[in-house]
Amino acid sequence: MNHLHHKLRIICHSNKKQYNYGNVTMSPEAMAALPDGHRELVETFPTWKYVVFAIAVVTGTLGSIALLLRKSWAVPVFLISLAAVIVQFGHSMLMTNAVEVMGTSFVVMSVVILIIAAFLYYYSKQCMAKGWLS
Repeated sequence: MNHLHHKLRIICHSNKKQYNYGNVTMSPEAMAALPDGHRELVETFPTWKYVVFAIAVVTGTLGSIALLLRKSWAVPVFLISLAAVIVQFGHSMLMTNAVEVMGTSFVVMSVVILIIAAFLYYYSKQCMAKGWLS
C-alpha cells in the first residue's frame, strides 16, 4: 500500500518540477540519459494525458471482457476507448514534436493502436446488430 501511495503522491505533486513519468517508472539517471528531445517530451507530458491513457486502457479491457461475456455495454465502452485513443495520439501527433523526436515507429505504433481500437468498436457494433450481445 505504501508503494502505491508513493506513486500517487508523486503524480499529484508534479508541479514541484519532479517528472511524472520519470519518477514513476524511470530513475533520475535513466531520465538524464535520454536524448534532449525525448527528455523534453517526458518532462512536459501533461497530467491529463495520463488520465486519458488510463481511460483508453481500462475501457478497452472492460469492453473486451464485456464482449467475451456477450454484453451489450461493450459497444459504448469501446466507443469511449476509441475516443480516448484518438485524443491521446491526436494530441501527441498534432500538438507536440513527438513524431519528430520518436520517428516513424511512434507513428506506426499509434496507427496500429488506433486501428485495433476502431476495429473493436466496429466489431462490437456488428455483434450487437447480429443479436449476439444482450
